[in-house]
Amino acid sequence: MNIKQASELSIIGFLEKLGIKPSKISGDSYFYHSPYRKENTPSFKVSASKNLWIDFGDNNYGGKVLDLVMKLKPGISVSDALHYIEDITGNSFSFHPQEPMEKEQDPK
Repeated sequence: MNIKQASELSIIGFLEKLGIKPSKISGDSYFYHSPYRKENTPSFKVSASKNLWIDFGDNNYGGKVLDLVMKLKPGISVSDALHYIEDITGNSFSFHPQEPMEKEQDPK
């Protein structure tokens, strides 16, 4: 999995895989208690249409799935974070390059 592929993953789906459910849904917005810090009032919002999250209780920090994993696991490398995302989601984006096809000889 690479960064581009990780950024296309649903944040809502990723949180669900972690067992994290929204406290409130209002239209396109899903509100959660922050998954990486303690709080009493849900201030972690995910926009379903933009596939972005923001934590109003953490100086409006936010981003995509990879940014979230980096907050959930401080000190983790980007490479390890991508492997973690792959493990959680079950998505394996390992591509194997195809062998070039041989051109058929034109019989004369």
